[in-house]
Amino acid sequence: MNEPIGYEQRRLEALARYAILDTLPEDAFDRLAKLAAAVFGAPIALVNFVADQYTFSKACYGIDVSHHDRSLSLCARTIESNAVLTVLDLSSDPHFAAFPTVTQTKGVRFYSGAPIKTHDGFNIGVICVLDYAPRGSVSDVERESLEHLAAIAFDELELRRKTLELQREASAKEALVRTLRSTQLMSDTLLGITSLAQLELPPAELASHALELLSRAIDVEWCNLSASRDDSVTFETIWARDDAADALTHAIPTRRGETGGASWRAANDSRPSFTSAYEQERGALPELVEAGLQAVAWLPLGEFDGAHYVLVLGRLREARRWTERDRQLLATATRAIRYALGVREQTRAARAASRTDLLTGLANRRALDEALEQVAERALPIVVAMLDVDGLKCVNDTRGHAAGDALLRIFGSTLAAHLPVGVSAFRLGGDEFALLLPLGEEDGPSGARARVLASIDPAVATARTAGFPEAGVSFGVACWPRDAETLEDVLERADAALYEDKRARKAFHANRDGERSVEGASNATNGAPLGDLVLDVEAATLLGSSPSALPSPKEAD
Repeated sequence: MNEPIGYEQRRLEALARYAILDTLPEDAFDRLAKLAAAVFGAPIALVNFVADQYTFSKACYGIDVSHHDRSLSLCARTIESNAVLTVLDLSSDPHFAAFPTVTQTKGVRFYSGAPIKTHDGFNIGVICVLDYAPRGSVSDVERESLEHLAAIAFDELELRRKTLELQREASAKEALVRTLRSTQLMSDTLLGITSLAQLELPPAELASHALELLSRAIDVEWCNLSASRDDSVTFETIWARDDAADALTHAIPTRRGETGGASWRAANDSRPSFTSAYEQERGALPELVEAGLQAVAWLPLGEFDGAHYVLVLGRLREARRWTERDRQLLATATRAIRYALGVREQTRAARAASRTDLLTGLANRRALDEALEQVAERALPIVVAMLDVDGLKCVNDTRGHAAGDALLRIFGSTLAAHLPVGVSAFRLGGDEFALLLPLGEEDGPSGARARVLASIDPAVATARTAGFPEAGVSFGVACWPRDAETLEDVLERADAALYEDKRARKAFHANRDGERSVEGASNATNGAPLGDLVLDVEAATLLGSSPSALPSPKEAD
């Protein structure tokens, strides 16, 4: 970055305002470092401030360091830009490859840092994460999270600076004690809100906890949470000082056409807005003015789970303006809540992805294992069906793996679309699938097998209609705890039944050369145990339809 003359001197003066260099560790910054490491899943995180000749580490997670030569500091390069600096492999970067922190035994390889920027535009520090292994990429959510944490770090600096100023300026012990208590309450409130990110709470519950913390640090009579979807909005009173304050929620219209008020506008903004004279606000509701609403703060939290969330705080009765302290606390709290919700969304998405088969969209083997753990904990009787999509090898060999993938997608999506309530489908890998069904009181071996046939037959029929005549399904069924003592055993029983079914189907097709009628083939299966051959005609008898689960004569692999 091209620095104007005197920029570095003015940057150092801005840093000196905060009297942060060479100070003892503080919980607020330690928590930010820990949160940064958690977001990235990194072993090291630091909150650093860059002085004239050295870099000072105010907070350290995963490493113990206090000072570092500025000329060899990764963070010294980060403050030269206003953007997040990410180096996926430091050993391959010409600027950093020779740094001792990279070349030493167990040197770091990955770095990502966001500058801590003052109100007047000076980058005085960095919050960063490091890893001993290089990485392939950094997501937008991770970058934004690091920027939010840098902003919170600066807010904490501001709170700390004001505390120090108040300590110096207080002329009486009583005034000093009151100020310190207020500042400590603000700090504890912000730290408490930031810590909510670790709880993975849904938006409404997280906002409720955050408002409870805020109500202890700021003077309000009414705290409300709005969630807008399309042209409608729902309101929930999180906290109200009395019945009059609680009644405000019921006076707010719930359709967009009824008002163009600030609550709707705030839902599409990212910045908090304040008014100390609500009756003068454009779109002010007469009902709320009559109820005595004087000052309002709108704190937009962003969009999550398809809804735009806004925290609304109100002051009633006598006019009380929002002070600079109030605005700063609420703006910082808004950022902290948005960050917590972002972490929750990132965690939820990552958890869902880890339990989903990317090709078919069905749940995967990990999800099946977790489902079986829940079955065991709740002692729920179940039917386990293990499935093989027959014909996949023929499709792969004759038309290519892209066609085979298409077959699996069609089968998986149709299977999911036609599953009865309470039935879950999983893709275990390759051509292997599984079903979990609740075990009915009257489910005998044939009954359980008929229910499985009813679940899979539409998927096979659709695959054949879509141009895969080779498609079919072999499957085996076992019930827990009726057929096995443990869930591991019932999986083995179902798997064994699957391969017995597959062998029987191959044998059937080998003999089905026109010399046997359908009736003769059906008679050949009389008395067959669970897991043996079930022909199309048997399925038709059970289901009252023409099932397709049996592989075509062309392929029963």
